[in-house]
Amino acid sequence: MKIINILIALASFVGACMIGSKDTGGIGSMWDAISLAIVVIPSYFLVVASTNSYTFYKDKSSLLLFGDLAFGFGLIGTIVGFIFMLAGMALPPPPGIDPTAILISNLAISIITVLYGLFIKYFIALPWAHSIKDK
Repeated sequence: MKIINILIALASFVGACMIGSKDTGGIGSMWDAISLAIVVIPSYFLVVASTNSYTFYKDKSSLLLFGDLAFGFGLIGTIVGFIFMLAGMALPPPPGIDPTAILISNLAISIITVLYGLFIKYFIALPWAHSIKDK
């Protein structure tokens, strides 16, 4: 039953994103592999280092730590994205390209890391951690 409820929550989230992004490029604008890597990879390896185990997902507190770190790295990724975006403003735009479009697309990529961090924390780590029975 828990899995079904999580899938319904996930489907409603993705469905709302699909409807909301219909006129702006579709759900594909919600995907950025580099931002996802910024959120997931450091969080995973820091939890592995702190638990000294690659199977930390069996422990409730470790999963909660993973969710908190994912959210934290989402914020860090956004700050790094803002820095890259503002540093790119000093460069001359390529011929025929609107500089505002470049700025806005970089802003969207930087903000998506927070979305990934929140998504991992509230849709993956918290439900998974609360499904584990306390010892």
